[in-house]
Amino acid sequence: GKYTEKEITHAVRIIVYAKKLNGGSNCLCPQAIVIPKDWEQKDQFRKALYDELKRQPNQPVYYPGSTERAQEMVKVYKSHGE
Repeated sequence: GKYTEKEITHAVRIIVYAKKLNGGSNCLCPQAIVIPKDWEQKDQFRKALYDELKRQPNQPVYYPGSTERAQEMVKVYKSHGE
């Protein structure tokens, strides 16, 4: 169905908050968002998601060593070409 801008904004706020909570070190944080390729509002949703990721502050990670492990993971993935 067709969603209003308010509904899309609400959805992405919840997704981003859940992702950034405790620096992403939460077993229940979203790891992927699946969007149908033929959904007519996918570009609107993606833009709202990107804007919300920039708007909400990053939260510090509680668990010791999490930052280093995350940086190492990024380095490994980049070495594989993304």
